[in-house]
Order: sequence, then C-alpha cells, then structure tokens
Amino acid sequence: MRDLDGGEPEVLVELYTQGAHCCSVALALRYDGATYRPKLLLYGNFGYKVVDLDRDGLPELSAFDERFVYTFSAYVFSSAPPQISQYRKGRLVDVTRRFPAEIRRNAAQVGKEFLTKKRPPKDVDLRSFVAVYVADQYLLGRPAEARRALDYALAHGLLYRGKEYLGSPAGRNFVAVLMRDLRRWGYVRP
Repeated sequence: MRDLDGGEPEVLVELYTQGAHCCSVALALRYDGATYRPKLLLYGNFGYKVVDLDRDGLPELSAFDERFVYTFSAYVFSSAPPQISQYRKGRLVDVTRRFPAEIRRNAAQVGKEFLTKKRPPKDVDLRSFVAVYVADQYLLGRPAEARRALDYALAHGLLYRGKEYLGSPAGRNFVAVLMRDLRRWGYVRP
C-alpha cells in the first residue's frame, strides 16, 4: 500500500508475466469511497520504480518508453528513453519533461554508445541508441543536438545503408521513420 496521489493509499499489486524478458505489470487499486477501482499499468521489459524524484511527498512511477523496444533494432540492442508518470485520481500523467536530470543521465548513457564511433561495429546494432538519444534531446528541448546526432550517425554509417537492415529501418529511411514516430508519440512538439 502506498499513497500515490495525496488521498487514500492505493494498493499496488506487482505482477510478472514470465517469459524470456517480458513483462512487468502493476495493478493499481484506488479506493473511491465505496469500492476499489483497478488500473492496469503495463511496464513491459524494463519494469518501473516507485520513487519521489521531486521530493514533494508523492512518488513518481519511473519507467522507460517501451515503444522503442524492437522498433529500431533487435531486442538485445534495445534501449529506451525515460518515461516518468504521476498517478493522479486513477490516471497516469506523463511528467517526464519535469525531470531533465533523469533525461540527461539517460542521454549520456546512450550517447556514449555511438557518438564516438567512426563506423558501425560488427557486434552491436547502434540504431536503438541513436533513436533514444534523439528522443532524449527532444525531451530536453534540444532539436539542433538531435539533428547533429542523426547527421553524425548517417555520415559514419551507424544507421546502415539502404531502406532496411535486419528487418528494421536503415539509413535515411531510419531517420524518416524515427521522426514520424517521435512526432506521433509526442516527443517532437509542433
């Protein structure tokens, strides 16, 4: 039991669906004065943490944006940007942009995977790291850095050549698909 939104404590039931690497699920039960109302929270491969990032007495649910998993490369090379939510009256509210230090930490981690490479390594597909770094830069309000990273990755062949490589978008097609998804998912704001 934990108070997530400043009212009655919620009941969090953590579940794991089992399998090779998926899925972490939580059932949040919120008391509305008469009964407990359920909210299923899907956290996929990377799971989540309940942590009070802003130290206001109410915790955030810190996870990762699972839409990036498998989208830009194989799972083994997948990474994801942070996705931080607050639970308010039975709903999750995305507050990721309020925590730039968490975003910068993630960007630094994924950026070191590709920003110094001069050619694609033979044993690692870097496209997911590029996608996450670019998403992090948009979350931070730094579209010029996002563009610079994409240009760097293209120039050094880190996104591969052609339209597709190993079943995922490659080259300029990767950039087009990434930007389409980032707009659709709310990373790039109009």
